Amino acid sequence: MFNSSLAITIDDTTFFPKEKDTYLWNTTKAYFPIALGFMINLTIESIYKGKDGPFDAMIVNCTLIQIDTLTDTRFTEINNSFYMASNHSENYLRYQIIDIPYIFMTILPLNLTLIGEFLKNIYSYSSYNTSGKTLTLIGGTMINQQTYNSNGILTKSITHFLNGTLVGEMILVNGVENNNSIPLGNSLIVMIFVSIVVIVYITKKKIK
Repeated sequence: MFNSSLAITIDDTTFFPKEKDTYLWNTTKAYFPIALGFMINLTIESIYKGKDGPFDAMIVNCTLIQIDTLTDTRFTEINNSFYMASNHSENYLRYQIIDIPYIFMTILPLNLTLIGEFLKNIYSYSSYNTSGKTLTLIGGTMINQQTYNSNGILTKSITHFLNGTLVGEMILVNGVENNNSIPLGNSLIVMIFVSIVVIVYITKKKIK
């Protein structure tokens, strides 16, 4: 169970990370060896009550940087701007659309169905299912599993081809409170993960 005394609640919507907290994910296994240098650094910049569509919502702004530690370069995909909006009582959840089809953090209590619906609609997955804290998405020739902890933070994402061949595995390295220091990153590795999304989309189109 998450520690509710450490979480932020706006109306009935609860979010565990605090402003200026930084989280880091690292690719530990990959079909393309060069992707082993790929990391994600996400810093929560601000959390506040605002309006998103028809709803009053908790708004989360962040900075999200894609990192290639092999070449010490970086690509900033979100620069201190919108990441997430949510209203728990309305079952409303919306994220900034980014190249990588992962949800790195979400509201509490954990609702994987909301995440599954969002990813299915945006990234052209054909279906999804949930089991415990794991969301499994199926699209084209690939299966992606995203596992979360009790604080709503992504701890592991594993992608396989339907034949079982591993595409990539990314794990949570740490969550560092009030620490904005990061290694650098590169857009070349980003394109590998973008290509995964494209393959899912194209394959789905072909089977229609």
